[in-house]
Amino acid sequence: MRTPLMILLALVCVLYILALYDFKSIQQKQDYKAINNLIYSLYIGLVGIGFNLFGSGIIAFCFFFTALFCMLLGYNSMRQSSTLPDPAVHGSQRLWLGSLLALGGLFLSKFTVVGWALSFIPFGLALYYTYHGWIEIRNSSAE
Repeated sequence: MRTPLMILLALVCVLYILALYDFKSIQQKQDYKAINNLIYSLYIGLVGIGFNLFGSGIIAFCFFFTALFCMLLGYNSMRQSSTLPDPAVHGSQRLWLGSLLALGGLFLSKFTVVGWALSFIPFGLALYYTYHGWIEIRNSSAE
């Protein structure tokens, strides 16, 4: 069961990377560093997925932690951007919160079966905030 989920997650990461490259092409140079942090975090996450597929759980955990931390840095830079419109900054705040929740879910998942089961709550909230954050950013460009 783990292998198909990891392959699906890797596919999502690749699609996310491609979308971020498109997003970067329409941003101003001041925001490139933030977007590069997000792209780097996804590459790091892909390496973590590779380690997870081959049974190195603790090494994968370290890569996932690093990836989420880089993602937090990228979203934090977007939150503080002076070039993004206000709705996009608000969307970036949601993305930052989503990454923070995912980081909490990652740590929670390492504590026995109960922690693993409870980790679906912060991961689900992280997915919600990530989705709605990007929707806000997308809609801000239409204004």
